[in-house]
Amino acid sequence: MKHCDKCNVDVVGNRKICPLCQTVLTGTGEEELYPYIPTFYSKYKFLIKTAAFISISICIIALAVNYMIPQSGGWSLLVVLGMLSLWISLFIIIRKGSNIPKTILYHVFVISVLSVMWDRITGWHGWSFDFVIPAVCIFAIIIMLIFIKAFKMRLQDYVFFIFIDSIFGIVPIILYSASLVKIQYPSVICTTLSIITIAGLLIFQGRNVIIELKKKFHI
Repeated sequence: MKHCDKCNVDVVGNRKICPLCQTVLTGTGEEELYPYIPTFYSKYKFLIKTAAFISISICIIALAVNYMIPQSGGWSLLVVLGMLSLWISLFIIIRKGSNIPKTILYHVFVISVLSVMWDRITGWHGWSFDFVIPAVCIFAIIIMLIFIKAFKMRLQDYVFFIFIDSIFGIVPIILYSASLVKIQYPSVICTTLSIITIAGLLIFQGRNVIIELKKKFHI
């Protein structure tokens, strides 16, 4: 058992420092009474770092493009604020254990609507269609899949939210076909990822997708 010479008390467990006076303990440690329970961050460190890297990359790319095309307005600020609000929401969700995919889907619609409104108010430069909507759709699909894997959720319970986000992810290419998008690459990437996701859901979770759609739309 560990012992603190300064406090003259025995300390149970395998601590190295006295919890009372912070003095280094002497003696031999023993097995902890309670098992070690890893925190969410330590357990899913790689997934969180990957999601953070994707978020930061999107923000940096948005800022860089906005810097090169300053006449398009300050839309990159909305992207940064959107990502920040999404991470704050995800932190709250993790703490409370709420429905993560559902909340992410709501964020996709809210950020998309706000970006279009801001774009229109600032004179309509098209950045909401060119960059913001494709970016949030791509990010949402990736984050949904990451969190479903991280929390070991049953995919069939959340296929509806992934499916709806993927359907919404096809909108950018429709806007491009209608000549409402000036820069095609984000829309093409977003649509490609969305179609691949839809195909995967229909092939591997087709029955569950149909069941969830019938339940949600009361068919």
